[in-house]
Amino acid sequence: GDHHYEHVRNDTEKTIRYLAHEDSVIVWHDYAYHPEEVRFEVLAGILDGTDPALHEDLYHVSQTKCAILLKKDLKGKFLDPPEEPGEFYEVKMNRKTIPPKK
Repeated sequence: GDHHYEHVRNDTEKTIRYLAHEDSVIVWHDYAYHPEEVRFEVLAGILDGTDPALHEDLYHVSQTKCAILLKKDLKGKFLDPPEEPGEFYEVKMNRKTIPPKK
């Protein structure tokens, strides 16, 4: 998607309204220019497109350019650049067929 404020806000609102549920994980892949420099225009679009009650569920994934919305209690910390990577991430996704509506 587009990385300008209005587009990020609009896409975020629609994603949360139509696709998000209690077990959803929403990922913004270019929330930062690099792992230690946030794109503030993108962050503003995410915050303004998200209900303030969900802000506590927003996280910057360390050592990535990603932000996530995850409704789980995670251990977090504030970014203190420069940071040396101490771990890496693997993501596994499964595709499931949506049953037809009756």
